[in-house]
Amino acid sequence: MSISDKWDYLIETTNSIKDELQENVLRNCVDKIRTLKAGSNPTTLSDEWQPEPDWFDIETILENDTEEYTQKAIFLLADFLDDKSTTNSIKGFTKYKLSDGQVINKSATTTLDINDIFDTTKDKSCKKGYKTRYIIAYSNSNEVLSITLPSNIIYCIFDGAILKPINLLSSKRFLQAVKFKDNVSFEGTSFNSMFLGDCSLQKVQGLKTLNGITFSNSFGSCYNLRKMILDLSNAIDINAIFSSCSNLHEVTLLHALKIENFNSAFNGCSSLKKLTGLNIPNNANSTIMFTNCNSLIEILDITAINTDISFSACTFLSHSTLIRILNALVDLTDKENKTLTLGSNNLEKLTDEEKAIATNKNWILK
Repeated sequence: MSISDKWDYLIETTNSIKDELQENVLRNCVDKIRTLKAGSNPTTLSDEWQPEPDWFDIETILENDTEEYTQKAIFLLADFLDDKSTTNSIKGFTKYKLSDGQVINKSATTTLDINDIFDTTKDKSCKKGYKTRYIIAYSNSNEVLSITLPSNIIYCIFDGAILKPINLLSSKRFLQAVKFKDNVSFEGTSFNSMFLGDCSLQKVQGLKTLNGITFSNSFGSCYNLRKMILDLSNAIDINAIFSSCSNLHEVTLLHALKIENFNSAFNGCSSLKKLTGLNIPNNANSTIMFTNCNSLIEILDITAINTDISFSACTFLSHSTLIRILNALVDLTDKENKTLTLGSNNLEKLTDEEKAIATNKNWILK
């Protein structure tokens, strides 16, 4: 374990103890720990994620596939549900090629039940105790795919697909990674619940969010997600976008200048340490935006803050971040005042002169 990993573990453990006791007796200890010198930030799990070497190499398999279809996808499946009564199926494509050599043709509106369909002797064993298999799915449609996907997907790649993002891969609890190739397009402006409940998800590659307007619960309860970069150029609503992503360490929001609803955006992101890209316009809903974000240290690229907001749960905010927040407050001189809640822990880090940056702009500082 690196020095920085030990640092992260120590901070998270201290936070847990502090929350459990609900007392101030550890405050001095926490502040002492905060001032310790740590190593460089550890590489996030999202960056480190790679397919297991004993899985089927679905990326190479798809690259070598010679079938000429406008839309393709390949799904790596695990045998987790083989002995369950759960219905497992796929729909929305017209041809399926299985890892055991079977080729099945179906209409796009017909569901293919994949329970007991595979020759399991052709599965590939994994050292982690399960077996993998795959399905390549094809369509020549030039329309948006209306698809139903298996519950036991652990990795998937879309190639040339036209997809509707809303609920696309929600509730896939075994899904670890998704790759959208450059030729994939997304129709519709709602990315709501796209990955909601994907508790094993660690990596999303090639997601194009430029046209997205609403992102409610897009990554809600993705407990293993560690890092995300999103272009939110046209986003208006990011309600609970990362709610309960308890292992999320770093988020970058690009061009996020139009958002009006931040409600619960990072609620429960107890491991979040760095956020880049923050602009909170007049009358935006920032209710419980940072609740339980008790590991947040740095907020970079703060454009403006023009609504009541609380950072009181973010007790580890660096001094430089606090100054950025104060400088980003919109000047409300001769206007109705608004409230910036930093909490006593953060206020102790500021001088009276620094606090005046807020109060001189007609902000109430708490």
